[in-house]
Amino acid sequence: MSENKISRYLKYAVGEIILVVIGILIALQINNWNEARKDINLKNNYLNQLLNDLENDTRAINFQINRITRNMADYENYLEELEAPNLPIDSILNHLKKINFTFQSANFNMQTFNVLESTGDLRLFDETLRNNLMALNTAQLSFKETQNTNFGLYGDISKDIYLIFKNDYLKEMTTQKLLYQNLESNHQLPNEIIKLNHALRFKNFSQRNMIMLLNNILNQTEELIALIKETPGLNH
Repeated sequence: MSENKISRYLKYAVGEIILVVIGILIALQINNWNEARKDINLKNNYLNQLLNDLENDTRAINFQINRITRNMADYENYLEELEAPNLPIDSILNHLKKINFTFQSANFNMQTFNVLESTGDLRLFDETLRNNLMALNTAQLSFKETQNTNFGLYGDISKDIYLIFKNDYLKEMTTQKLLYQNLESNHQLPNEIIKLNHALRFKNFSQRNMIMLLNNILNQTEELIALIKETPGLNH
Protein backbone atom coordinates (compact mmCIF):
# COMPACT_ATOMS: atom_id res chain seq x y z
CA MET A 1 0.00 0.00 0.00
CA SER A 2 2.89 2.32 0.86
CA GLU A 3 4.57 1.72 -2.48
CA ASN A 4 1.24 2.33 -4.26
CA LYS A 5 0.83 5.67 -2.45
CA ILE A 6 4.37 6.73 -3.39
CA SER A 7 3.75 5.81 -7.03
CA ARG A 8 0.54 7.83 -7.13
CA TYR A 9 2.25 10.76 -5.40
CA LEU A 10 5.10 10.75 -7.91
CA LYS A 11 2.64 10.69 -10.81
CA TYR A 12 0.74 13.57 -9.21
CA ALA A 13 3.96 15.54 -8.63
CA VAL A 14 5.13 14.97 -12.19
CA GLY A 15 1.72 16.03 -13.45
CA GLU A 16 1.90 19.19 -11.37
CA ILE A 17 5.37 19.98 -12.70
CA ILE A 18 4.20 19.46 -16.28
CA LEU A 19 1.22 21.75 -15.68
CA VAL A 20 3.48 24.43 -14.18
CA VAL A 21 5.89 24.16 -17.12
CA ILE A 22 3.02 24.37 -19.61
CA GLY A 23 1.67 27.39 -17.75
CA ILE A 24 5.07 29.10 -17.86
CA LEU A 25 5.44 28.37 -21.58
CA ILE A 26 1.95 29.73 -22.29
CA ALA A 27 2.71 32.86 -20.23
CA LEU A 28 5.99 33.34 -22.11
CA GLN A 29 4.23 32.89 -25.44
CA ILE A 30 1.55 35.41 -24.51
CA ASN A 31 4.25 37.83 -23.37
CA ASN A 32 6.10 37.32 -26.67
CA TRP A 33 2.90 37.99 -28.59
CA ASN A 34 2.32 41.17 -26.58
CA GLU A 35 5.89 42.35 -27.13
CA ALA A 36 5.64 41.52 -30.84
CA ARG A 37 2.38 43.48 -31.06
CA LYS A 38 3.99 46.44 -29.27
CA ASP A 39 6.95 46.31 -31.66
CA ILE A 40 4.62 46.23 -34.67
CA ASN A 41 2.65 49.22 -33.37
CA LEU A 42 5.87 51.09 -32.55
CA LYS A 43 7.30 50.27 -35.97
CA ASN A 44 4.15 51.49 -37.74
CA ASN A 45 4.20 54.72 -35.74
CA TYR A 46 7.81 55.29 -36.75
CA LEU A 47 7.04 54.50 -40.39
CA ASN A 48 4.15 56.96 -40.47
CA GLN A 49 6.35 59.64 -38.90
CA LEU A 50 9.10 58.91 -41.41
CA LEU A 51 6.61 59.01 -44.26
CA ASN A 52 5.35 62.41 -43.12
CA ASP A 53 8.93 63.72 -42.77
CA LEU A 54 9.99 62.43 -46.17
CA GLU A 55 6.93 63.74 -48.01
CA ASN A 56 7.49 67.18 -46.46
CA ASP A 57 11.15 66.96 -47.47
CA THR A 58 10.15 66.12 -51.04
CA ARG A 59 8.05 69.26 -51.33
CA ALA A 60 10.73 71.41 -49.71
CA ILE A 61 13.51 70.01 -51.92
CA ASN A 62 11.49 70.55 -55.10
CA PHE A 63 10.78 74.12 -54.00
CA GLN A 64 14.48 74.82 -53.39
CA ILE A 65 15.56 73.22 -56.66
CA ASN A 66 13.09 75.37 -58.60
CA ARG A 67 14.12 78.47 -56.68
CA ILE A 68 17.84 77.91 -57.22
CA THR A 69 17.22 77.15 -60.89
CA ARG A 70 15.36 80.45 -61.33
CA ASN A 71 18.15 82.34 -59.58
CA MET A 72 20.75 80.71 -61.81
CA ALA A 73 18.73 81.67 -64.88
CA ASP A 74 18.61 85.29 -63.66
CA TYR A 75 22.37 85.21 -63.22
CA GLU A 76 22.89 83.82 -66.73
CA ASN A 77 20.69 86.61 -68.12
CA TYR A 78 22.77 89.12 -66.19
CA LEU A 79 25.96 87.74 -67.74
CA GLU A 80 24.44 88.10 -71.20
CA GLU A 81 23.58 91.73 -70.47
CA LEU A 82 27.19 92.37 -69.41
CA GLU A 83 28.38 91.35 -72.86
CA ALA A 84 26.96 94.58 -74.29
CA PRO A 85 29.84 96.98 -75.16
CA ASN A 86 30.35 100.15 -73.12
CA LEU A 87 27.56 99.27 -70.72
CA PRO A 88 26.97 102.22 -68.31
CA ILE A 89 27.30 101.68 -64.57
CA ASP A 90 23.64 102.59 -64.09
CA SER A 91 22.61 99.85 -66.50
CA ILE A 92 24.76 97.32 -64.63
CA LEU A 93 23.09 98.33 -61.37
CA ASN A 94 19.65 97.97 -62.91
CA HIS A 95 20.51 94.45 -64.09
CA LEU A 96 21.95 93.58 -60.68
CA LYS A 97 18.64 94.50 -59.07
CA LYS A 98 17.04 91.54 -60.82
CA ILE A 99 19.37 89.08 -59.05
CA ASN A 100 18.71 87.37 -55.74
CA PHE A 101 21.86 87.68 -53.63
CA THR A 102 20.76 85.49 -50.74
CA PHE A 103 22.35 82.05 -50.52
CA GLN A 104 19.56 79.49 -50.82
CA SER A 105 19.76 76.61 -48.37
CA ALA A 106 17.86 73.41 -47.67
CA ASN A 107 17.02 71.62 -44.43
CA PHE A 108 15.69 68.14 -43.80
CA ASN A 109 13.37 66.56 -41.22
CA MET A 110 15.85 64.31 -39.42
CA GLN A 111 14.26 64.11 -35.97
CA THR A 112 12.53 60.74 -36.43
CA PHE A 113 15.70 59.12 -37.76
CA ASN A 114 17.73 60.59 -34.89
CA VAL A 115 15.27 59.08 -32.39
CA LEU A 116 15.45 55.71 -34.15
CA GLU A 117 19.24 55.80 -34.02
CA SER A 118 19.53 56.97 -30.41
CA THR A 119 16.99 54.44 -29.06
CA GLY A 120 18.23 51.52 -31.14
CA ASP A 121 14.75 51.12 -32.63
CA LEU A 122 16.25 50.87 -36.13
CA ARG A 123 16.29 47.16 -35.26
CA LEU A 124 12.53 47.15 -35.90
CA PHE A 125 13.10 47.56 -39.65
CA ASP A 126 14.32 45.03 -42.16
CA GLU A 127 17.84 45.34 -43.54
CA THR A 128 16.83 46.98 -46.83
CA LEU A 129 14.80 49.73 -45.19
CA ARG A 130 17.42 50.25 -42.51
CA ASN A 131 20.23 50.59 -45.06
CA ASN A 132 18.22 53.03 -47.17
CA LEU A 133 17.47 55.18 -44.14
CA MET A 134 21.13 55.31 -43.12
CA ALA A 135 22.23 56.07 -46.69
CA LEU A 136 19.77 58.96 -46.94
CA ASN A 137 20.86 60.33 -43.57
CA THR A 138 24.51 60.20 -44.69
CA ALA A 139 23.65 62.10 -47.89
CA GLN A 140 21.69 64.72 -45.92
CA LEU A 141 24.54 65.30 -43.45
CA SER A 142 27.06 65.55 -46.29
CA PHE A 143 24.87 68.10 -48.05
CA LYS A 144 24.50 70.21 -44.90
CA GLU A 145 28.27 70.21 -44.40
CA THR A 146 28.88 71.28 -48.00
CA GLN A 147 26.14 73.90 -47.77
CA ASN A 148 27.55 75.41 -44.57
CA THR A 149 31.06 75.50 -46.02
CA ASN A 150 29.89 77.22 -49.21
CA PHE A 151 27.76 79.68 -47.26
CA GLY A 152 30.77 80.60 -45.13
CA LEU A 153 32.97 81.09 -48.18
CA TYR A 154 30.30 83.19 -49.89
CA GLY A 155 30.08 85.37 -46.80
CA ASP A 156 33.87 85.81 -46.76
CA ILE A 157 33.94 86.77 -50.44
CA SER A 158 30.99 89.11 -50.05
CA LYS A 159 32.04 90.99 -46.93
CA ASP A 160 34.27 93.40 -48.87
CA ILE A 161 31.29 94.69 -50.80
CA TYR A 162 29.33 95.55 -47.67
CA LEU A 163 26.81 92.74 -48.02
CA ILE A 164 25.20 91.95 -44.71
CA PHE A 165 25.00 88.21 -44.14
CA LYS A 166 24.09 86.34 -40.98
CA ASN A 167 23.64 82.67 -40.22
CA ASP A 168 19.90 82.94 -40.62
CA TYR A 169 17.44 83.96 -43.31
CA LEU A 170 17.19 87.61 -44.32
CA LYS A 171 14.34 89.08 -46.32
CA GLU A 172 15.52 89.28 -49.90
CA MET A 173 14.21 92.77 -50.58
CA THR A 174 15.84 94.16 -47.43
CA THR A 175 19.15 92.54 -48.34
CA GLN A 176 19.04 93.87 -51.89
CA LYS A 177 18.01 97.36 -50.76
CA LEU A 178 21.01 97.51 -48.42
CA LEU A 179 23.26 96.23 -51.19
CA TYR A 180 22.28 98.92 -53.69
CA GLN A 181 22.43 101.68 -51.12
CA ASN A 182 25.99 100.65 -50.33
CA LEU A 183 26.96 100.30 -53.97
CA GLU A 184 25.49 103.65 -54.98
CA SER A 185 27.19 105.49 -52.10
CA ASN A 186 30.59 103.97 -52.79
CA HIS A 187 33.10 106.06 -54.75
CA GLN A 188 34.87 102.96 -56.12
CA LEU A 189 31.79 101.55 -57.74
CA PRO A 190 33.43 99.70 -60.66
CA ASN A 191 35.80 97.94 -58.26
CA GLU A 192 32.88 96.95 -56.03
CA ILE A 193 30.98 95.56 -58.99
CA ILE A 194 33.98 93.43 -59.90
CA LYS A 195 34.04 92.04 -56.37
CA LEU A 196 30.29 91.48 -56.50
CA ASN A 197 30.59 89.58 -59.78
CA HIS A 198 33.25 87.40 -58.21
CA ALA A 199 30.89 86.59 -55.32
CA LEU A 200 28.00 85.87 -57.69
CA ARG A 201 30.20 83.61 -59.80
CA PHE A 202 31.07 81.59 -56.70
CA LYS A 203 27.43 81.50 -55.61
CA ASN A 204 26.33 80.25 -59.02
CA PHE A 205 29.02 77.56 -59.07
CA SER A 206 28.26 76.33 -55.55
CA GLN A 207 24.50 76.28 -56.08
CA ARG A 208 24.88 74.40 -59.33
CA ASN A 209 26.61 71.73 -57.25
CA MET A 210 23.84 71.98 -54.63
CA ILE A 211 21.19 71.23 -57.25
CA MET A 212 23.04 68.07 -58.23
CA LEU A 213 23.24 66.97 -54.58
CA LEU A 214 19.60 67.88 -53.94
CA ASN A 215 18.44 65.88 -56.94
CA ASN A 216 20.34 62.88 -55.62
CA ILE A 217 18.74 63.29 -52.16
CA LEU A 218 15.33 63.75 -53.79
CA ASN A 219 15.71 60.44 -55.65
CA GLN A 220 16.74 58.66 -52.46
CA THR A 221 13.84 60.22 -50.59
CA GLU A 222 11.28 59.17 -53.20
CA GLU A 223 12.66 55.63 -53.29
CA LEU A 224 12.41 55.41 -49.51
CA ILE A 225 8.82 56.70 -49.56
CA ALA A 226 7.90 53.97 -52.05
CA LEU A 227 9.67 51.36 -49.92
CA ILE A 228 7.84 52.43 -46.76
CA LYS A 229 4.45 52.40 -48.52
CA GLU A 230 5.10 48.79 -49.56
CA THR A 231 5.47 47.70 -45.91
CA PRO A 232 2.81 45.03 -45.16
CA GLY A 233 0.17 46.07 -42.64
CA LEU A 234 1.12 49.74 -42.62
CA ASN A 235 -1.82 52.09 -42.21
CA HIS A 236 -1.07 55.53 -43.69
